Amino acid sequence: MRLATLLTILLLPLALKAVGNISWLETSHDFGTIAEKDGKVSHNFIFVNTGDEDVVIKDVRSTCGCTATKGPTRPIAPGDTASITATFNPAGRPGEFEMFFTVLTNSRPRRTSLSITGLVIPEESTVSNQYPVTVGSMRLDTSIIPFGKLTRGDTRIATIEAFNDSNDPVKFYAEDVPASISLTPDKGIIPPKSRYTIKVKINTDKTRKYGFNDCQFIMLAEPEEPNSSAVAGITTIEATAIVYEDFEKWSKREKANAPVIKIDSDRVIFDDIDGTCHSAVVEKFSITNYGKSTLKIYDINPTDNFITVKQDKSNIKPNETLVVEISVIPHKIPENIINSNIIIYSNDPEQPKTMLRVVGMKKQK
Repeated sequence: MRLATLLTILLLPLALKAVGNISWLETSHDFGTIAEKDGKVSHNFIFVNTGDEDVVIKDVRSTCGCTATKGPTRPIAPGDTASITATFNPAGRPGEFEMFFTVLTNSRPRRTSLSITGLVIPEESTVSNQYPVTVGSMRLDTSIIPFGKLTRGDTRIATIEAFNDSNDPVKFYAEDVPASISLTPDKGIIPPKSRYTIKVKINTDKTRKYGFNDCQFIMLAEPEEPNSSAVAGITTIEATAIVYEDFEKWSKREKANAPVIKIDSDRVIFDDIDGTCHSAVVEKFSITNYGKSTLKIYDINPTDNFITVKQDKSNIKPNETLVVEISVIPHKIPENIINSNIIIYSNDPEQPKTMLRVVGMKKQK
């Protein structure tokens, strides 16, 4: 046997034993009770390389985006000490927590699981956080009520939470309430530093139209007593709903002879418009009815206020085409690029809502 081969065989056990070895002082840490308002907390998990070779931390993987981890980037020599830092962000995470992360190395053990635990005490909610809408001394949790999608004949109830932030009683009442909206109660007196719930009900049998309905009304607050410390106020409540025809009530014959909406393009393009111009710039698109009965255009609703639409009629007979004008007011466009939508509501049971993009660009100075 050659000498080199013999030496390799004799030294092999020693080579196999020459590895890095991680000894952890702890693999879990309890932060105890922490306050959300105090922000992030961190802990160092300390380890020692008790092996014979350098230890390299290959990766530290966290199971939660609220936990950041940081490990050493240099090799850890035999006998040296290093640490993995775990940072937890309690923002928006009240209550108990338990987070894990995994350390991958070139040594023994190859994989180690570390954990952090604790209890987050939530930040105390202030009146302004809970009730951001001001109506004099009365505060509301919202002034916008999105009822969402409904079919004709549906009713739905939402709530407005009110709070009297003064030291005296406040009288509230509503005005200009549309027929489709009812309030329970529609007026009342809120004691000082007290909460109050107002139920808002929508009846789609009484909405103005199919499609997008914006049902606004006024909410007012006044001091209930003379020489009161309470302050009067007024705000607009906006209740919105998208009302569709109830196609489930259609007969088989009606469905077989239904209208079919077809838009000539999926977008309208305004190219190189002068952004300083105060006059309307007009483009057009067309709607064709490929069905067997009259297509009713209930609503053509731009999603931005710098866009307006004009149509000659709302009913399109079979194989008939309607041309719709779209106007934009260039100086009202907030960005250099137009990226908006127009939503068309109709009585096509397969496409009661059709989206049309409005795109374009202002001329560069």
